[in-house]
Amino acid sequence: MGVNGASIRRMAVNLCLLLVACTVGLALCEVSLRLFYPKYRHVAEAQFRSDAMRLYARTPNSRNWIWHSDTSVPHSLHHNNLALRQHRNFSATDLAAATNIGVFGDSFTENIRMAAQYSFTEPLDYLLNQRPQRFNVLNFGVDGYGTGQSLLHYEYFPYAEDLNHVLYIYCHNDLEDIYKTGLFHLNESGQLVRNEAIRSSWWAPLVRKLHIAHLLLDGSGRLSSVIAETTGDTGNLGEGEAATGRKTHYSQKNSLAIYQQLIRHWKHLAEHNGSTFSVVLLPLRPPEPHVVASLEEEGIEVVDLYACFGNHDPTHKERSWEQSPYRFKDDNHWNEAGNRLAAVCLYRVLEEKTGLPGDGRCDLEEIPGIRHESHGRPEERYPRIGGAAGDADHLFHFRRVPPCICRTCADREADHLFHFRRIPRPKSAHLRQRDLQPSRHGGSVLLAHHPGRQKRPS
Repeated sequence: MGVNGASIRRMAVNLCLLLVACTVGLALCEVSLRLFYPKYRHVAEAQFRSDAMRLYARTPNSRNWIWHSDTSVPHSLHHNNLALRQHRNFSATDLAAATNIGVFGDSFTENIRMAAQYSFTEPLDYLLNQRPQRFNVLNFGVDGYGTGQSLLHYEYFPYAEDLNHVLYIYCHNDLEDIYKTGLFHLNESGQLVRNEAIRSSWWAPLVRKLHIAHLLLDGSGRLSSVIAETTGDTGNLGEGEAATGRKTHYSQKNSLAIYQQLIRHWKHLAEHNGSTFSVVLLPLRPPEPHVVASLEEEGIEVVDLYACFGNHDPTHKERSWEQSPYRFKDDNHWNEAGNRLAAVCLYRVLEEKTGLPGDGRCDLEEIPGIRHESHGRPEERYPRIGGAAGDADHLFHFRRVPPCICRTCADREADHLFHFRRIPRPKSAHLRQRDLQPSRHGGSVLLAHHPGRQKRPS
């Protein structure tokens, strides 16, 4: 008995030492990642609220601090009364009195890695409002959103009927997000079914705050891609997927079919609301043939930013995105120069959509700093449109307030850039049973339209 008792005590001590060693090792790895490899700090330190339909969402009238991807200079991260990353609030009166362009997407749309005034939606808003007609460009982007979450964001936005033009910024990882979120599936009849959002465990938000957790997830994804390239197992989705060299699981194969149904449903909703609907392809790589083909089958307008960037800068197609001057030095997202060029491309598209006569305001030669490739302070590289270098409050006609001596320069900058008047948030659109039909497999089948909605007069 004595021997057995001593063995048990030694095993318990060794187990405790092992747990302590693992804990200390993980803590050292976490600290090292935060100090020397802060690649994941944007996603790890993101602030969201739980959402019954979209899993998570931004908080209205919120403010946070975040760091520029290249310079690590902090900037203020604001979300307005509609939980949009904008430099101003929007009321029902504002939206009713203007032509509204809603831009949906993920991190490439929200652009939290730079100050808000450099995100493409803001120069686009500025350029459009040089005309007598009034425009609002609304940034609905949310970091990490897939196609399904963006669709739900539009579908239950209280003022969806006031959006005249809807742009969805498609990213190549949106197909993965469809099966990762599990918000939709196709039933035996091929109908699109919305699943109930699965509530995350109490410990999930804590784990998401750890940089090492995102490192492990990133590593597992890269390992899967390497295995796919080594084994040649590219699935049988078609030439487009084979060209990507990525491993295709059964759920991923289904995701393209789900994506087609989501886009079809979104297009129908937009048309029912009297809006145009377009899909914008990012300039990271040549468009995926199977994605373009699926959009053309549905008669959806495609805006190819890869081709547009190549037309403005012939060297863009000659180099990979990793070598592009339009991306951050240490981050795969586009930088200020990429956002400004995207604003020019989308301005040209919206000129045609809104019937505006071309005025030549957006030639690159008239936008200083668009070709600069140095990684310096954004205000040094990207001065205001149509004039000499200056801070962004002049670019967007912000009213400057007297600075407070006791606050930091960055805090003062946020004050005069964002004059938030706390407009009451509109009541969230509730789930309506007439819009959903029970499914034999659980969840609900999305109807093609909302019979309760009235189409906005054109």
